[in-house]
Amino acid sequence: SLFDSLSVEQKAQLDTFTQAVYAEQILDDIYKLIITRQVFTRFLVAADFDRAQAILALKDYIVWRRRFQVDMLLDHDFMGKEDAIREFMPTGFHEVDRAGRPLLFINAGQIKLNELMAQTNPETVTKFIIKELEHTWREKFDIIQSLMRVNVDQIRIVVDLKGAKLKQITNKQLNLIWKEISKELGKRFPEFIQSITVVNTPMFFENFYNNEILPNLSTGMASKILITGESAPSCLV
Repeated sequence: SLFDSLSVEQKAQLDTFTQAVYAEQILDDIYKLIITRQVFTRFLVAADFDRAQAILALKDYIVWRRRFQVDMLLDHDFMGKEDAIREFMPTGFHEVDRAGRPLLFINAGQIKLNELMAQTNPETVTKFIIKELEHTWREKFDIIQSLMRVNVDQIRIVVDLKGAKLKQITNKQLNLIWKEISKELGKRFPEFIQSITVVNTPMFFENFYNNEILPNLSTGMASKILITGESAPSCLV
């Protein structure tokens, strides 16, 4: 886990950061139950152990959760839109890796954008993804830790491009949706992703990735991405 990878000195800094958060009374009684060590760890690591920066990011995170009623998403009724999203944008968590990290599969090559947008909109799709992430870190992590006796505080993402065509990958509307989701992931779920593996990549994807995607990624995020033409690379075992 991310926490287990910290040095003794970094764990001491994490303790100091946690005490500072409580001292500034950033969290109400409910958030004291929800925002646990795994969240503190991710925010501090994302800020490169800059305590002041991490506290500002955490404050902004709490404001965002309240403004967008994130805590109600687990019980949110998508009014049937959830079925359409699952059908036309096959995405979901399946199994865990050897370390217990949940695997989020995105079958990008099977996305049917026109059908998806005919029944929903980018905002609803983003809310759906956030709901999936919320369910994972607030409920699934605890279940995995109980069953496997390991610390779990990150996920891995597998993007399957099997069947993807150039016009689909370069579709502006689809890329806007992914950029919005990526922005939310980076800002609201820092260090939540341990790695991203892109499998079954067509020959044209590398050029598109280098020119359109890579320039928008931070150095840290870019280092987490593995692109391969294989369908089941050994790193996923």
